[in-house]
Amino acid sequence: MKSSNLLAALLLLLVFGAGIAFAQSDRGTVRGTVTDPSEAVIPNAKVVLTGIENGEIRETTTGDEGIYVFPEVKAGLYQLAVEAPGFSRTLIENIKVDVQGTQSIAVKLPVGEVTGNVVTVNAEGISINTDTPVRQTTVNERQVRELPLLTGGESDGRSPLSFIFLDSNVNGANNEGSTNSSKFRVSGGQASGTEILIDGASVRRTQNGTFFSETAPSPNAFQEFTISTNSYSAEFGNSSGGIVNFTLKSGTNEFHGEAYNFLRNEKFNAADIDTNARCSPTREDCRNRDNRNNYGFNIGGPIYFPNFGEGTPGGIFRSLKDRAFFFFHYEGYRLREGQNNTVTVPTLRMRAGDFSELLNTADPNVARINGGNPILIYDPRQPSNTRTAFAGNIIPQSAFDPAGFAILQRYPLPTRPGIFKNYDSAGVRPTDTNQYTIKTDFVLTSKQRLSFSFSRRDTERLAGAFPLLPLPFTSFDVFEQNFKSNIARVQHDYTITSNLLNHLNIGYTFFDVANANTTTGFNTSSLGIPVTATQNIAFPRINFPGYGQPPGTEDCRPSSDPRCVQNIGSSFFDDQIRDATLEIGDFVTFVSGRQTIKFGANVRSAQFNVRRPSTSGRSGNSRC
Repeated sequence: MKSSNLLAALLLLLVFGAGIAFAQSDRGTVRGTVTDPSEAVIPNAKVVLTGIENGEIRETTTGDEGIYVFPEVKAGLYQLAVEAPGFSRTLIENIKVDVQGTQSIAVKLPVGEVTGNVVTVNAEGISINTDTPVRQTTVNERQVRELPLLTGGESDGRSPLSFIFLDSNVNGANNEGSTNSSKFRVSGGQASGTEILIDGASVRRTQNGTFFSETAPSPNAFQEFTISTNSYSAEFGNSSGGIVNFTLKSGTNEFHGEAYNFLRNEKFNAADIDTNARCSPTREDCRNRDNRNNYGFNIGGPIYFPNFGEGTPGGIFRSLKDRAFFFFHYEGYRLREGQNNTVTVPTLRMRAGDFSELLNTADPNVARINGGNPILIYDPRQPSNTRTAFAGNIIPQSAFDPAGFAILQRYPLPTRPGIFKNYDSAGVRPTDTNQYTIKTDFVLTSKQRLSFSFSRRDTERLAGAFPLLPLPFTSFDVFEQNFKSNIARVQHDYTITSNLLNHLNIGYTFFDVANANTTTGFNTSSLGIPVTATQNIAFPRINFPGYGQPPGTEDCRPSSDPRCVQNIGSSFFDDQIRDATLEIGDFVTFVSGRQTIKFGANVRSAQFNVRRPSTSGRSGNSRC
């Protein structure tokens, strides 16, 4: 009678809760049928699932149709023991449970005594998923550790998401078939429409969807992940193109760890033809700088507590094997990426108001500007139809604009002679990333298990274009970025009865991105610009447009016009973006014979805040 009432309550919840979003999980399922040698089903057989790495034990019995089900099983290796009166006990070893996967293990018990011989079978040859139509690809820890993985992309580091292209249903989001893990399509779905989960909760950003590689923990912190490309369960409903489900590593009953270091340096590379040409006539090494150092370590195992009191057996520390486990991972990434260029800056004479170099028509750079004629500098304060050139092309100090003169002094001194391409720029974009991941697992009772994980990633870098002038008064579109990611998860499993299980998942994800002009805090009025003319918080942006820059750009490097002086002034914006999401999911799995009923709800609360001044400094254009 109690079973009938319980089933009726479950059906009512399914009917009246049809509009509730399903919860989601990173767990797998082990199920199968137990039969005798004649393939007749065996009801009431005892089935025990044991974790090989952590000793976790779960127990159930087969139903009237000989079916057993273990829902919500953590990814890992397991052993299955099956016994029934009149049959020999059978062990199925090396059952690999994948994230979001289903393992179907059919067990055939031989006739014999339960306490007699034990029949051992390897699961590798008998496990197959015949219960779900989902198409999946699982990338395991060994693949992540041993397959080559390039650095780059929006994270400038190794991204675990790069392995999604091992599935043939995943393609780049452009027509060139690029394998860019920041923009991809799953089974023809929308780019940035893929749902990405870590330990059962989403990491979707309100700002730009699935730019996951900027925020992800290290590839070495993950145990494995599964890519579901179609026909996946209704519980994964917040996606327009596939599910990528990651699970972080957990500790086991044995201590395991690793240390690694990936190094890349331009000194190991031969100089190409363009580099040799740029270095002539000097033979100094002027290859673009490319220093990448990706290093880290991790350790995991059982948790030990100190023993207190005298005469306590077991030594100084007490082991919590089979009950409590930890995993810790640290990774650092250091990038120094450079680009060498030759740009135009004001000469020493020009910085003092002396433009007499523009009268030298023997200089081919001067001759090609004005049809071979000298370039005269006029007083802009006089009417254009009556104005006269400054004597000797020298501007008297009395005519100096204080702000213009002060801005001019922020340019670096030339490193080469002449008025054109006279400064050797060796711009470097540094990136420093530190990330930490910790995960603990506890067996509270024989029916309850608790897991907690936390990952933090801090990245400080110079973003945008390569700086063409020294910091802080550098070229356009260069800015400083401080990117902080915090990902916390709590998971609780409660086996109410052998066929009724509750899974609670709480996830909190917080991203804090601060972008700053490299001169933020500069007192603009110190240049002689009135306080009320700008926000007075950054150096002004000065540009010289219309002198051969490519259309739609402010880049003087391709220009052959000596008047195309390098712009100065960093970025036009200074902002901070905070993106926080709290996600709570809970669901119940009920098994009755061949039927598995799963229902629950998932609630997300997201907050997205942006702070941005209209323009950090004043922007101005100049022409002569």
